[in-house]
Formats: sequence, C-alpha cells, structure tokens
Amino acid sequence: MAESARTRDRAVRSIELKVPLLRGRGDAEDDDLGGTLVVAAAPWPGGGHVWVTSYVPPPRGERLWRLGAALLALKIC
Repeated sequence: MAESARTRDRAVRSIELKVPLLRGRGDAEDDDLGGTLVVAAAPWPGGGHVWVTSYVPPPRGERLWRLGAALLALKIC
C-alpha cells in the first residue's frame, strides 16, 4: 500500500510461503505446504486506496514430480 501511495499507481507483490497456511487443522498433507500470497493495491479515484490479497496454493503433486525428475536425472547420469 505504501508503494502505491508513493507512486500513485498500482502495486503488486507476491510472497512465497514456506509453512502451512492453516496450522492445526489435522488433515494437512505435504502438498498443502507453502504456496504464494499475492497482494495488490491501487489508488481509488475518489481518494484513498483499494487493496486485495489472494492465496495461490502450490500445484498438487509437485513434490512427486520433483522426485520423479530427480530419479530420472540420476538414471541418465
């Protein structure tokens, strides 16, 4: 929001999360870890600012694909 106020233009930032977003829910799987938090802010025509955030989860099965790629790379070498 501070950047948007300073530049008087839209500002968008993304933050990579390395921990579970919802702790203690009991049914968290490994694929639920991490993700990206996207935050955007822009000046409002009548004064002030408007902002929005969105959580983008990591792709399902990403760790399995990484493991498969690592095993394939080891087999090729």
